[in-house]
Amino acid sequence: MSKTVGKPSSDETGLTEPVIREFDRRVEKRPLPLVPRSALVGAQIHDGRSLEEANRAITVAHRSGAVAQVRGGDRLYLVDPELSPETLLDELRAYLESVEDHDDSLVGAVNARRQELRDGGDA
Repeated sequence: MSKTVGKPSSDETGLTEPVIREFDRRVEKRPLPLVPRSALVGAQIHDGRSLEEANRAITVAHRSGAVAQVRGGDRLYLVDPELSPETLLDELRAYLESVEDHDDSLVGAVNARRQELRDGGDA
């Protein structure tokens, strides 16, 4: 990725670690390497954080480069920032072949991230 990511402070690490753990746990269960941001916010609230704290933690994780954000339709998704456009395309093709009734917003999010990577940036 083109942006340089500095080492997170201990405050940022403490803030983002639960978000990253939840992201990793959820992404393992999904047909595509995308997790709705709202799902992570909900999980953080369930674990005792306020809505503001949950959103701040995800924002810090995004700014530090731990996750990338993409918009698919009217939903915001988090994705592994290290995935290449080719990997995302392969994941999308496999997903479309494996399901009959797919979520168009997921397809849109993958395509949006693919375009961002092609353009050399991050959302």
